[in-house]
Amino acid sequence: MKRWLILSLLLLWLLPSQVSALSCAQMRTPAEAYEWYDGIVIAKVNEQYKSIFSDDNQIVLTVSKSYKGIEARTISASENPTWGALNGPSEEGVEYLFFLKEKDGKWEHPLCAPSVTTPVSKEMAAFLKDKELDLKAQESASKQLTSPISERNVESSQNLESSSSSRIGMGIALLVLVILVGVIVYLRYGRRNK
Repeated sequence: MKRWLILSLLLLWLLPSQVSALSCAQMRTPAEAYEWYDGIVIAKVNEQYKSIFSDDNQIVLTVSKSYKGIEARTISASENPTWGALNGPSEEGVEYLFFLKEKDGKWEHPLCAPSVTTPVSKEMAAFLKDKELDLKAQESASKQLTSPISERNVESSQNLESSSSSRIGMGIALLVLVILVGVIVYLRYGRRNK
């Protein structure tokens, strides 16, 4: 009885307290997608890299057309490494119609975004036809070259802080687990020898 109680408590302690599921069972219409997403652009993926401190890929995009929320010619966004533009992560050198969300002042390419390679469908092209925004003038080449790197360093340091705190938490949890197993083994087998 005690064994099952301890095992149950241990499992409850180790199991995640929150489980997430995708909320995108159906694709949005062009009008719904336009309302839902914060940034909509046609952009080429210049660079894709994975930070060692983050689960997401970072993609550096050169924007050729913007339809909502973005005026810069070069932006950086985070993306799930296994599921990007519907069929996998974005590929370097490929141009996409990206649907982006803004999260904490940074762009994110969400899992359920209806992003697709160009050219886009006739329906989407007709919907976006009159919504094109003017992009800002081309920034200097040196600023463009250093911008993604400095963004990467800031993101890496922020991710390092959150990663180290989660590692400390995992270390403490592992230590408690080892102590708990040691106490159980001692109580079970240590008393028999006396």
